[in-house]
Amino acid sequence: MKSKFKITMLVTVLFCFAFILIFYYKMTELVITDFDGFVNTYMSENIYGRILIPLGLFGFLWSPIYLLKYFKTIRIYPSNIEVNYFFPIFNHNLQLKDFDYYILINEMTRNVPVEAIWFIKDRKVKFIIPGQLYSNYYEIRNEISKYNIENKGKVKLNPFQEIKAKLGFKINKIT
Repeated sequence: MKSKFKITMLVTVLFCFAFILIFYYKMTELVITDFDGFVNTYMSENIYGRILIPLGLFGFLWSPIYLLKYFKTIRIYPSNIEVNYFFPIFNHNLQLKDFDYYILINEMTRNVPVEAIWFIKDRKVKFIIPGQLYSNYYEIRNEISKYNIENKGKVKLNPFQEIKAKLGFKINKIT
């Protein structure tokens, strides 16, 4: 079974990339045309500019990489999950036997819970299939339930616990 993206998510990504490209263009144009004015205005007189502009530039440089890595096509087979990213160098196969089990999590996104499948190994999250990204998420979930991997059911985590788990900390709530 192959995953299918939601159209709204693809449109959102296109708008994000368009915004990022416009920002890159405008910042480059500003720096090239009036570098001294840019430095004097944003970097020397304004303490917030000295802090926020480098952080903002880092965020805008990092965001396209994050978006390209977040959007992936998934193919589910009886023994493995094939993950294909926009750049083929990130592609990989995950063997279902390498995971201990999977759980269903209601992730909070803009105060709306969206179900996701978390694959767990040694009480750590190793792979996530987000429900908000795929239009055939429930078909994917049903397909995975047919194969030889244990389902521990729904687990309720607060947002802080979700972030910790995604950063690689162990999930203590699951027995």
